[in-house]
Amino acid sequence: MRVTVLAALLGGLRAEEVAEDVWEELDVCPICGAGDRLSDVGELRAAEQGAVTAACLDCEYVFMRRRPSRAWFADFYAGSWDAAGRARSERDVQVRADDKVARFCADELGDRARVLDVGAGFGQQLLGFRERGHDVAGLEASAHRARYVRQRLGIPCVEAPIEEAAETFADRDLVFSHHVLEHVHDPVAAVKASAAMLAPGGRLYVAVPNLWHEFAPQTFHFVPHLSVFTLRSLRRLLARAGFRALRSEETVELQVLAVAGTAEGALSSEDAFEPRLGAWARTPFGPAGRHGLIWQKARATNELYESRTVSRGAPRIGAARAALAIAGALPPRPAAVWRRLTGRIALPST
Repeated sequence: MRVTVLAALLGGLRAEEVAEDVWEELDVCPICGAGDRLSDVGELRAAEQGAVTAACLDCEYVFMRRRPSRAWFADFYAGSWDAAGRARSERDVQVRADDKVARFCADELGDRARVLDVGAGFGQQLLGFRERGHDVAGLEASAHRARYVRQRLGIPCVEAPIEEAAETFADRDLVFSHHVLEHVHDPVAAVKASAAMLAPGGRLYVAVPNLWHEFAPQTFHFVPHLSVFTLRSLRRLLARAGFRALRSEETVELQVLAVAGTAEGALSSEDAFEPRLGAWARTPFGPAGRHGLIWQKARATNELYESRTVSRGAPRIGAARAALAIAGALPPRPAAVWRRLTGRIALPST
């Protein structure tokens, strides 16, 4: 099933302008490079929207096939995306160590391992490794976050994109990225760039959201997440870079610790993937037909950021209406041309 969003009321969310001339479209899967197994899953067809979410039915990789350009994202992350984080970095706020990644990798690391965090944020994961006695450093594209890690935490942190960091960092025992890969424009290039900074026999760790625990309306609207993975697609991505998994875990997120070596097998999709994907996309919207949907941030303080509350029914909410149409089966491959529209893509409010 393909979800077509004609109009939507997104309560408690904010939007970003995307001009008509900064959209781009992909016609092949970024992981396997093939186009004959692509299917569009969600399309925003409202007057001011035009993003398309697709899936590779072989790789199980779900990604924004029609999306803003790389240059647009560079401006977005440097500007409006992290206004709250920028304000936080200017205050005397102390972050707490998070040793989740350190615990996951502990059995594969020796004493005082050289550890690099790609997408260090405010350094919580690096603190977790430092408390265990490891030699830590960070890579962070955000200037204010990198500065916070250096000045407040006393951890070396370079402000640079991952593709430009190989000359700065080398011979690392562990390179890890924690909920970063879903944000990058080219996940294959990001994994290969991470691998280039490893010492021989070094380990590569990746954590990303789990597709099956993501909320389909968010996936169709949430511009910062260009990729959504199943465990199979994440392992296939790592295999393309010449890595085999040493340890994997699938919960609300996916965690994989890998090492360079004989690439895993083809890891093609299971037969159940396509119907399961259709159910995942359709369920929040109700059965086939036209439905109203109000999507808003969950009020519970302990909810994950993906969680939303949804009200279904006829779109009788005044001028701000939600009209959502669901029609047709997943096509065997995407249409060659999509309408070029000025878009506003919804984002959670900060």
